[in-house]
Amino acid sequence: MMIKKYISAIALMLSFFQSFGQAKLDSLQILKDVNGGGVVFTAVPSGEVSTLSFGNGFGVNNMAFISSLRAYTNTVLPITLSSFKPVKETNSIKLIWTTSSESNSDYFEILKSVDGSKFNVVGLVKAAGNSNQILTYSFNDINPVKGNNYYQLKMVDFDRAFEKSIIVSSSFDFEKEDFFLQMNSESGILSLNILSNKAKMALFEVFDLGGRKLFTKNLTLQNGVNNFDFSLNTNSKVIIVNLTSEGNRKVKKLIN
Repeated sequence: MMIKKYISAIALMLSFFQSFGQAKLDSLQILKDVNGGGVVFTAVPSGEVSTLSFGNGFGVNNMAFISSLRAYTNTVLPITLSSFKPVKETNSIKLIWTTSSESNSDYFEILKSVDGSKFNVVGLVKAAGNSNQILTYSFNDINPVKGNNYYQLKMVDFDRAFEKSIIVSSSFDFEKEDFFLQMNSESGILSLNILSNKAKMALFEVFDLGGRKLFTKNLTLQNGVNNFDFSLNTNSKVIIVNLTSEGNRKVKKLIN
């Protein structure tokens, strides 16, 4: 009797798939697991197909049905996203998300928007591929804007089918403008991190202790966090850095 139920379910799923063209079988939620016991059918209006997800369920019968469905139709279940949240840090916003199961998962695209409607890709994180354990991922947005920052995950399978997560947001602000420096003595790269409360121009200058100018650069700053890397050829162990914008100058000393 149970085998007949599975065969009937598979046939019905194939019928749905043929009716809706390229829609993934997993997005047709025509089965529900009742109290971890028997599988029962649930009708799904055609207009709601794109908004539904099948999920793994919890009962033995449901899991057995999914296993047989994979074997006979090569159906791939989407990523099960357990949580997705932004965490505000000093100069960035860290995105943290967890998955409870993955099958055929390739990568995550991190989408960002400043108005909550138009999103752009700002990063990519490799997915596990296949997993039935809780996995944690993260991405650090080092260029948040002042005000609201909106984020969404695009979860892409190896077959290039994808699903999108809910949209989360984090408000980023800072009381005063500032900048931070870091020097890599081996590579000769000077990293500059600037917090700006609006879009504007700035002049960046580097001097040695004798007052000799080592480097100068006109910078275009955006509202929020601005990151720059410069190649600085110097043997000086101590440098003086000036950042001038709109008549205001900030000076810092960096010991290499």
